Amino acid sequence: MASTIAGFLTQSRALRGSEFWNSHWPSLINKVDDPYIRAILLKIGGDNWESVLEEEAIPLLDRVAIAMFHLSDKAVSLDLFGVG
Repeated sequence: MASTIAGFLTQSRALRGSEFWNSHWPSLINKVDDPYIRAILLKIGGDNWESVLEEEAIPLLDRVAIAMFHLSDKAVSLDLFGVG
């Protein structure tokens, strides 16, 4: 997995935005079993933190910690975690 991430990050931004990467990267993410690896791949693939927080296989406490660290106070709400 490390070589996949390193290979992705060594590509230029133009190549990362290509049709190949846009179709290949999501299919790679869907094949990964570990939710933490999926979250890393989502984020380095250009998704926002909200998409990482939607990874329900990551325990709620970990998702709350991610939200507190990376989102503004205004962006954090119980709705973000499907509670309430």
